[in-house]
This record gives sequence, C-alpha cells and structure tokens, in this order.
Amino acid sequence: MKTKYHKFIYVGLLLFGFSMTYLINYAGNADRMQEIIAIFSNHCYHIHHWMICFFIIFILLIGHHIKSKLWLYAVIIFLIGVALEDMMFSDFLIIKDNCHGEKLIEILKKNPGT
Repeated sequence: MKTKYHKFIYVGLLLFGFSMTYLINYAGNADRMQEIIAIFSNHCYHIHHWMICFFIIFILLIGHHIKSKLWLYAVIIFLIGVALEDMMFSDFLIIKDNCHGEKLIEILKKNPGT
C-alpha cells in the first residue's frame, strides 16, 4: 500500500539513517576505535559498516516476497542512509590491512582474552 507521501517518507528514512549513524559513529568519536576486523594469514581486513548494510540489503532483496513492499523499501532506504555515512571516512574503500595496528595491539595487550 502506497501513500501519497511515500517518497517523502523514504527521503526522511534515508536522512534519519545517515544522521543517526553520523551522530553515533562519526561525530566526536575520533579517539574511540570501533572496528570489525577479520585477521587471515598475517593480514587484517576491516569490515566497514557499508559492507554489512549492503549485505543485509542484498538478503532483503532476495526475500522480496515480503507482503508489504512499503516495509521492504523502508528498511532498504534506511540501511542505504546508514551505509552512506561510512563514506565520510577517508578509508571507506580500503579493506585489506586497514586495522590501525598499533591501537589494536594495545587493546589486545590490555584485554588478553579478546
């Protein structure tokens, strides 16, 4: 079911996803390390949140059988907003060996069970 305002709702969700992620992830968090890192064969791989969002979007598109297309589009557009925020970082396309090694080693020394 589409409303006559569905395009405004989609733009609002896109901006809300971007803004929420910007406030949580980007604004004022320069000193806090927040990364998902996979380490394989002496290389670290930074898993950016745009990758996770687009993976979720892909899964949602496969599951297009959702009865209400409005909800499907709303979730996809919100996740696009979240993914777009990652492009504010200069390293958003760098994946391999993008793990801030010194900070990671420091954290692992402080928390040996991690």
